[in-house]
Amino acid sequence: MSDPPSYLTSASSLIKALKSASDPPQSDGPNKIDIALSAWQQTSFHVPRKADVLRDWIIEAWSRNHKGYVALS
Repeated sequence: MSDPPSYLTSASSLIKALKSASDPPQSDGPNKIDIALSAWQQTSFHVPRKADVLRDWIIEAWSRNHKGYVALS
């Protein structure tokens, strides 16, 4: 069995990857959405309140991307 990717070795490494300023966090690595999906699908990857961590990241990402949005009437 191969070693997991670095972002799936601990809760802190997952959060660090998702909060990285760049997407993907590493130039040769997966995009953040793929990292989140992998974390969710890996049943052997245990993070306390994993669903809450991923939900919070999604909400932050959506709100950050829409701050400059102005609705047209």
